[in-house]
Amino acid sequence: MSYGELLPSVESGIDTAKKLVCEGRRPVILLEHADRMHDSTYVLREVLGRKLPWTAVPYLSIPMPPPRLSPQVLARQ
Repeated sequence: MSYGELLPSVESGIDTAKKLVCEGRRPVILLEHADRMHDSTYVLREVLGRKLPWTAVPYLSIPMPPPRLSPQVLARQ
């Protein structure tokens, strides 16, 4: 199974979210996963392009990366 088969596109995800809201099922949360926040604007771009009202596009940030774990530490877990 490919990545595309597991997860919907941004466009189809927003279409589904809009349908759920129209059915009165809310809140609806869409998660955009990216390893670099400055590259993670696909949902925001689509939301702005569609001029969707009452929409928030939050971003999570970890200011410091976790320390690198040694093989010995990992072996103890």
